[in-house]
Amino acid sequence: MSNIENLTNNQIKALILYEEMFLNKVGKTKLNKYKAIGEQLETPTTTVKTWITRYYENYIEFKKELPKKTQKKDSKRLNLEGLTGLELRYIKARLSGFGKEEAKEHAGYSENTKAVDIEKQPNVARTLEEIRKDFLTDEKHGVEAVIKAIDKVQLKAEEYKTEDMLTTRFTTTDGKDITRTIKKTNAFGVELAALKMKMSILGYDPKSLNIKQQSTDEEGNERVEIIPRRKTR
Repeated sequence: MSNIENLTNNQIKALILYEEMFLNKVGKTKLNKYKAIGEQLETPTTTVKTWITRYYENYIEFKKELPKKTQKKDSKRLNLEGLTGLELRYIKARLSGFGKEEAKEHAGYSENTKAVDIEKQPNVARTLEEIRKDFLTDEKHGVEAVIKAIDKVQLKAEEYKTEDMLTTRFTTTDGKDITRTIKKTNAFGVELAALKMKMSILGYDPKSLNIKQQSTDEEGNERVEIIPRRKTR
């Protein structure tokens, strides 16, 4: 079987791990690499050796050809050169909606590897930045589209109010225990949650912005204002 796309999950993981070990010069000999991979995948060393011997060259060729074969609009402009197998699988997982930790596990990184360190790798950071730049000007997901979506959420927020119950207890001078419960309705929580979610998805840094609630606009609707923070010297 020479078609890499038909390999099992474990076979692909073995190839990726071998490439990563080879590039990072982990393991003095091939046998050391086979054993380490076998232990991680709980697979016999001889089986790992067979997989690497039979499919590794095809896997490398497949990786080189992947950018040429990719025809999707959003992927066509990405520069995938220089990415290791692990990095490539990580980015594909992130594009598929996986969180950082889920993408790390899906790609086959070891438990000791931190997801934040993966995203700091030059090639990974570059590729993710390219994706975010595309999103910024995208008709459906760009800045203008996000603001329009947030405005809609603000107008709808009154229909989905959040309620906080505040209970206070005290004793009167004649010894009676009094309990009072105050219901506080807050629609802004819905707006803020939607705003933060959009910012997170698009990679905006909440620390670089001030988010504050204005009282009302001309029509009496509550508004949210986003202001860039002033840099302190």
